[in-house]
Amino acid sequence: MADGTDVNRHRDLSSENPEFTPEERDAQLWTGVRRQEGSFATILTAVFVLLTAYFAGLNAYLLYRAIPAPLQLSVEAPAGTSMQGSYALQLIWKPMQRDASPVRPELMIDGVTLSRQYARPPEVELGRVSDVRMIVPSKTTAGLHEGSLVLTKVSGPETLPKSSAVPVSVQVTGGFWQDWFLLKYWGSFSIFAMGGFYLFCTVAYYPPTGSLRVIRSSGNLTQERSVPLKLRPLAYIFPWKRSVIPLAHIWKQAGVNVNAVAGDLQFVITAQPILFVPRVRRGRILKRAMNAPAIAADSFGPAVRMADSIFTCDIDAHHRVEFQYLRPGAVPAAQTHWR
Repeated sequence: MADGTDVNRHRDLSSENPEFTPEERDAQLWTGVRRQEGSFATILTAVFVLLTAYFAGLNAYLLYRAIPAPLQLSVEAPAGTSMQGSYALQLIWKPMQRDASPVRPELMIDGVTLSRQYARPPEVELGRVSDVRMIVPSKTTAGLHEGSLVLTKVSGPETLPKSSAVPVSVQVTGGFWQDWFLLKYWGSFSIFAMGGFYLFCTVAYYPPTGSLRVIRSSGNLTQERSVPLKLRPLAYIFPWKRSVIPLAHIWKQAGVNVNAVAGDLQFVITAQPILFVPRVRRGRILKRAMNAPAIAADSFGPAVRMADSIFTCDIDAHHRVEFQYLRPGAVPAAQTHWR
């Protein structure tokens, strides 16, 4: 009795952990390799995105540090006097040799930008200290900008000078891309590298072809749909997902409960897709040859080439789904009915 019990226990363990066929082991190997490649591609893309954000932030910090520190402007009366008065300010630029209408830097005094468009220029009073800032917009013309800050007397005694000028000279070394040089060089490298990677994926990862014939049975009611297998919009953004179609995406188009069977179809090496269902209990999905009777259906491992086989799965006690991969132009097998 003990020997018989041991034999039965051994058979039970064998049925729970069956040995995979060479075809199933080959399919598992390919799907495992492709899943590792997908994980690596995802990590690589995330690293490039993070590095791009890092270089953009670093470049922005350098530009922030490059902003000229604010200066101070003070118009003083002659020593030993207590005169009062005010001067109007005006910034006059000299013409540039290479550009007839350049974009100039901006001079701000106490928050007011000096411009020739003012009907009444801003004024500063004698003895008052004003903050002066030089602002260089990104569109400023590159080159040496020379001019004068002209102070014209508005009020005050006759002894004060009627006008005075302070020379202004600003050297602008570049435009937008010269300011964002780190982002420019890293972006150029990233576009070249990721462009090459994208082209590699379009060659290495085969696009889906054919269609999936899906038959949903509920009692005497049978519904059949043919779902074309094609690239998803997501595959154009993440090209390493070109060869993969989730079963949930197919069930949604076929009108089947999206939680019926979790897994995906993977087109690897050949046009024959691999059915990959790692989280589905063995025996829930059965496989049979196209011309074999339903009673000949058998279980399989987590990955198997679909070839010309027909797969069946019980969604619940009252619903069953049958699906079959069809090559472009292939004729489906005869429909099987359950009672």
